[in-house]
Amino acid sequence: MPAVRTTLAAVHGIEHIYMGKINKNTGKVIIGPDGLDPTGIKMVSGDMIGGKTANITALEEKATKEYADNGIKRLSQGVSAPEIALTFLDMPLDTYRKVLGYEKSGTGWVMASDNKPSIGIIIQAGDHKGHHQYTAFANGQVISPTENHGTDTNNKTNADVTLTFDAINPIDTNSFIGSNGVQQIFKKFYDADDDFNFQKMMDEVFIGNALNGGTPNDGNNTPLPITISVHYQDTDGQSIADAPDVQLNGEAGDDYEIKTPEINGYTYVKSTLPLKGKFTTSQSAVVTYAKNKPNDGTSGTNDGSARQQ
Repeated sequence: MPAVRTTLAAVHGIEHIYMGKINKNTGKVIIGPDGLDPTGIKMVSGDMIGGKTANITALEEKATKEYADNGIKRLSQGVSAPEIALTFLDMPLDTYRKVLGYEKSGTGWVMASDNKPSIGIIIQAGDHKGHHQYTAFANGQVISPTENHGTDTNNKTNADVTLTFDAINPIDTNSFIGSNGVQQIFKKFYDADDDFNFQKMMDEVFIGNALNGGTPNDGNNTPLPITISVHYQDTDGQSIADAPDVQLNGEAGDDYEIKTPEINGYTYVKSTLPLKGKFTTSQSAVVTYAKNKPNDGTSGTNDGSARQQ
């Protein structure tokens, strides 16, 4: 007889927190530069980055007792209205701005007052048998209610990133459906279940993600334009007047080519991106030239002797 895997209800720690920006019309995760990650799913983890607490409340509401004939005759079940108090040791600033809905205003950033983004989230924790449990919300909004500052002494006074997530029913009406046909606001997954599949879980919570590859899109399956910003500089990091910055535009999978023009008095050295390749995500390339030494006999052109990268 095969061994029975014992799954425990109690959990310890936070293993990972996954987040994604959701298209409000389709319920699909946004992939690429307008989303949180090229795959659409951001695991908020890394060097000095990660979740510290995720306190979930109001997963269930206490029923209201209804009386008749001097006794309790009915319980009216309340509607689940989960809220998560999140604390992060730190998180990427770009992710922070996107989940809260900040937008550029002049040289700073302001809250987009009428366009709060929809966010999906999964919290992964472990049980005491070595299995993983996942609490998933396919839709909700994130706010940053407080920001604390304190003076440093002989030790730094760190201010963690504190966010509050309010869950909303999934946008996709086929998601999180119970046996009675009613959509639920959250879903639990356990990797000890025989039918558990990590990718299928991600596909249900973050619909249309690109964990297994995909094209950057806005959640409407409309390919997003991709830009490579090319900056020309000398070996001292100074811009070259005769080589203004350029932008290369295309869609995922299109070919691109970074030009290395002939510049009087300079010789091409290197580029931070391959000179030829395919568009994958918006990024920047720095192309470096060396100043020619006086009377060194060079023409200042890229005649093939320069090292191509």
